[in-house]
Amino acid sequence: MQFESKEATIDAIKQFHIHNSFDYVVKISRPHIFVAQCKHFGAGCEWRVRASFSVKRDVWEIKKIDGTHSCVFTIVSQDHSKINSSFISNCIINLVSGDPGIPIKALVKEIVSRFGYTVTYRKAWTAKQLAMSRIYGDWEESYNELPRWMNAVQHFAPGTIVRYEASRNYVNGVEDPSAFILDRVFWAFKSFIEGFVFCKPILQVDGTFLTGKYTGTLLIASSQDGNRRIFPVAFAIVKGETKEAWEWFFYNLRTFVTPQPYICIISDRGTGLLGALRTELPRWCNSKSVYCIRHLASNFNKEFKDSDLKEKVIQMGYELMRPRFERMLSALREKNARAAAWLDHIPKEKWAQCYDEGSRYGHMTTNLAECINGVLKGSRALPITALVRTTYYGLNSWFVDHRDETINMIKAGHTYCEELTNVIKENQRQSTCQLVRSFSRETGVAEVEVASRSAARHSRVYIVKLAKNWCDCGEFQSLRLPCSHAIATCSTLNLDCGQFISPIYRLDNILKVYGIHFQPIGNIEYWPPYSGPSFIPNPVMRRKRTGRPKTKRIHNEMDEVQSQLIKKCGWCRTKGHNRKNCPFRMREVGESSRQPGNDE
Repeated sequence: MQFESKEATIDAIKQFHIHNSFDYVVKISRPHIFVAQCKHFGAGCEWRVRASFSVKRDVWEIKKIDGTHSCVFTIVSQDHSKINSSFISNCIINLVSGDPGIPIKALVKEIVSRFGYTVTYRKAWTAKQLAMSRIYGDWEESYNELPRWMNAVQHFAPGTIVRYEASRNYVNGVEDPSAFILDRVFWAFKSFIEGFVFCKPILQVDGTFLTGKYTGTLLIASSQDGNRRIFPVAFAIVKGETKEAWEWFFYNLRTFVTPQPYICIISDRGTGLLGALRTELPRWCNSKSVYCIRHLASNFNKEFKDSDLKEKVIQMGYELMRPRFERMLSALREKNARAAAWLDHIPKEKWAQCYDEGSRYGHMTTNLAECINGVLKGSRALPITALVRTTYYGLNSWFVDHRDETINMIKAGHTYCEELTNVIKENQRQSTCQLVRSFSRETGVAEVEVASRSAARHSRVYIVKLAKNWCDCGEFQSLRLPCSHAIATCSTLNLDCGQFISPIYRLDNILKVYGIHFQPIGNIEYWPPYSGPSFIPNPVMRRKRTGRPKTKRIHNEMDEVQSQLIKKCGWCRTKGHNRKNCPFRMREVGESSRQPGNDE
């Protein structure tokens, strides 16, 4: 047989032995020759193979094979010594290329289906990192490539913001001026910065772990356009979600990306994040911060261990009418005074929609940021430059799709998106059976009576104040959309209800969100010269080279909790013992030690 390279030759020999449950040892391995023999050579098996490079044919050839394997493969391990991380990486490289976020367990199953052996999680994880290096480049070199690529982005897309924070590098106690340790990087592309001006004035912030060779946390700030599409705003890679890291992130966000006033920041109640907001928020003109109701309810449930009360808290958070909210809070206080006291320590405007004065635009969670986390899940395992490139090229496709979607709706003659149009039509339908008593045509104050469907119940009455975009039901001021009572009032006063819809929801405004196009970066030969510092990764953030990679994520009832599986032996994959005291492994070691030439 002939092969293109020595690596391909060895790979074929490995696959032959893996498929047939044999093993071999290497006797000679030189640049132009490779010789291997059976692991039990001289003890009943005489199999031997010789391969070398043919200068005449410019290929590697299997020159000679002595005998056939006559040994009995006594290893009962469900792993094979020749299935190492390098071999696995060759087998899975296409899978990793197609989906960088493919789970390690899926790669383990792939090896089982192809070769019948179950490799360890760590071996498969290391193999995936090797495959990623071959596809996207070396992790260490990626840190050095990052400032050059960012410099090219800033050249072709002026207005892009990139901020670094680095520390000095010492080698054997001596400072190395040629490279700096990259501690943090913040970036926001020009399209994000310009487009946010026309989005809802909200920012949802969240962090997610990096899963590659080096640890770290990806911080994300996101918003939403008037068509209810996710709009990423800024990113950062830091060591962890500490107070200092969040302060640095918010400072750059406020200074270079979103200096506008009256921004509502929605977040969880992480200690470091809240500490950073206390420092940075006062410098953000008339902006405010509120809490994600899911995280607050999770913290509540962690304290009181009562899922029914937790659901009550979530309902209270979503309630639009203050009287109803207060009644629910009183009922909770009667049932569990300590739980109510826990809620009393949190300002109502931080978590109750009926007290936020519409600053949330109806957003009660950080789902937008978490959705982007999901989109970038596979990218979080990439080297740093490849990860940043994903945020550029991947999110560019979002811009193109959302821009085309908006243009098509405008061509179809729509003023608002289809979903919002349906909401307005439904409110208009409900308003036809409502009785309006106008009290002031100038200010638009009216009393709207809604007849009850049940004869046993009294009709409900709502006060509408068009000049203040306000209604007793709470929907008008919370969503910035006229409710059915406001539409009924407009109809009575012969007013166009469209003037009370926030301009953010108009298609012509949404088109401005995606008005700044992403620019192609082009061939590296056309990149501008870079004369700035070179970066290297922080060696402290290097994942441990042994053992299964561990996560620091703290799981709670918001996550899908899986029952812990009983640990299995790393050698034979059976339960009840570990690799060190595996009886089958000890038997194999004993047989190997009795081979000729070994000391007994």
